[in-house]
Order: sequence, then structure tokens, then C-alpha cells
Amino acid sequence: MSEQIISGLVPPRVDSPLQARGARQKQWPMSVPQIRTEPTPPTTVYGIGHVDRAGRVSASPILRALDWPPRQPIAITATSTALVIYPDPTGVHRLPATACIVLPSRARRCCGIRAGDAVLLAADPVHDLLLVDTLTALDAALADRHAAARAELTTKATP
Repeated sequence: MSEQIISGLVPPRVDSPLQARGARQKQWPMSVPQIRTEPTPPTTVYGIGHVDRAGRVSASPILRALDWPPRQPIAITATSTALVIYPDPTGVHRLPATACIVLPSRARRCCGIRAGDAVLLAADPVHDLLLVDTLTALDAALADRHAAARAELTTKATP
């Protein structure tokens, strides 16, 4: 059996350092892989809770993230999209002694929240707010993102 030189594995012969530099410059540049950077941690703390018949929602990690003490006076405002809860020294409502929040029936009705419903609790410590959304609102907010992910998966799955 005779030896066979494979040209792709043997570098070209160069006689001088100047020729070597020129040979290196003519080679294809190596592609640099994209390095995924770690995303910055979110400033919002999320939780999902269920509303009981009295309007209570367990919220221990959420209240801890906001650093709101038991019996904290709060205000509850119903917007067109969510309930917004924030500390208010003159607030009509107070947090209970237990680690939960109470959503008044009038506020629940404004947002279509019923007993037994799951709600998204979004604590925003930067703005000292707690937002309460329905899971229907969460689903609508993520619909485009999920549709794009399904489309990308379908594109990758087809040859």
C-alpha cells in the first residue's frame, strides 16, 4: 500500500516569515461562536395563588419580596387590566396577620375574579407594587410568544 498525501491536512509550504504571514491572511476567518450571556435576573417576583371564598390568596414569598409587614395599610385599585395593591398609610385596607392578601369582593368583580380562580401575583419591589392578574390575562399576554415558539419548533422539525 502506498502513502497518499491529503492536501487539506497539509499546510502550504512557505519559505519566509513574510510569506507565512500572507498565507495566514488568505485563509478563511474562523467564525466566532455566539456566546450566550446569562440574562439579568428579573426584578419582578411572580407567584400563582388561588382565591378562596373570602377573597384570600396565600402570598408569603410575594410579601417577603416586597418586605411588607403584617397589618400594613394598603390601597387596592382596580384598573382595566389588573388589581394594583400598594402601601398607603391612609389606606382603607390592611394586610392580614397571616402571609396572605385579601381581595375585596368589589375589586374582584371589576376584574372578573371568582372564588377558586387562580391568579398571577406580580411583586414589583422597585415600585413597591403588587399586581394581581387573571390567568386568562397571562395567557393572552403570552399568546404571541408561544405561537412563535410553536412555529419555530415546526420549522426545525420539518426537513
